[in-house]
Amino acid sequence: MSKTVSQSKKIALVVILAVAAAGYYGYSKLSYVKTLSSEIKKITPFKDEQLDLDRVVVTDKNFTLALTVSGITSELKNIDEFKSHYDEVALNYICQSSNYDDQFEEGYHISMHIKYQDEPSKTFSRIYVSKDECTERNI
Repeated sequence: MSKTVSQSKKIALVVILAVAAAGYYGYSKLSYVKTLSSEIKKITPFKDEQLDLDRVVVTDKNFTLALTVSGITSELKNIDEFKSHYDEVALNYICQSSNYDDQFEEGYHISMHIKYQDEPSKTFSRIYVSKDECTERNI
């Protein structure tokens, strides 16, 4: 009986440690996404529009930030000016933010896929950035 109680305590301890580890992992991922979201909200807009982080997707060596842009539509007359602005701003943001250093060190490419908030089936812009590109541009 004593052996069974001791074995049950070991199993309970292992389960508690596993739950704590999973909780910490989830918390750290949530905290990281909140940090990214906060940074993205600070990206300088072209006019009055705003970027919001929708989700982060990690696949085979791609780290993708799925964003939405509000305040503009695909029908805007000077949409190319907006796109050019965000191509440059996104490249600078990704290269300058230390939040992507680990992904770059692991060989990931960082992507930003920006959709219109009011037209979710339409893509505003897709930006792909590699560590080499940041190095080449001295950003």
